Amino acid sequence: MDQIKSLIRTIPDHPSKGIQFRDLTTLFIHAQGFEIVIRALVDHYRDTIIDKVVGVESRGFIVAAPVAYALSKGFVPLRKPGKLPGPTVGMDYQLEYGTDRLEIHSDALDKGDRILVVLSQLRQAGKEAGRDVQSVEKLGLYYVAVTPRLANARQLREFAVRAVQRMPDGEDRVKYDHLFSAGDEENKEFYMLAVPAAGDLVNRYVSVGD
Repeated sequence: MDQIKSLIRTIPDHPSKGIQFRDLTTLFIHAQGFEIVIRALVDHYRDTIIDKVVGVESRGFIVAAPVAYALSKGFVPLRKPGKLPGPTVGMDYQLEYGTDRLEIHSDALDKGDRILVVLSQLRQAGKEAGRDVQSVEKLGLYYVAVTPRLANARQLREFAVRAVQRMPDGEDRVKYDHLFSAGDEENKEFYMLAVPAAGDLVNRYVSVGD
């Protein structure tokens, strides 16, 4: 990990004053470093049930595409407004230096698809609340991927905010229990059905990064 960090260049005050921009191009041009990153991601998710890999424009394309290829999964691009030719759905999000929007083809994902994505919603919700979200329990990710309750970007955003609010002080991991209100019957039913089939996801975590 230290080797990879050493290959990432920091550019101060870009794109605006006070921002420490992490320039990944210096990692991408280093053949061994780039290979280490891709292999680490592929090895980490090789035994995870995934249908598609989603890459966020633009640096996300560079990493997500070879990961999808190595895992023999489909690749879905999330793009800036106006870049995709077909019908799209989109969401706005907050940056340190402004706002932006991402769009996806409305037919790119099917109901029930298990999707590997960068968990920016939980990470961003944590930042806005002054919390440093470092990891999320995999059973919680499984729930997010399959539940019909999170049908659009607004619902996912509100879900992430509430999950962060339920995290105890000093905690940097989003656990399955943080995703639900106390006594949530739907949560109990899902847990009872999911654990026998996905028991290995309980108390297993995936790292969250920028």
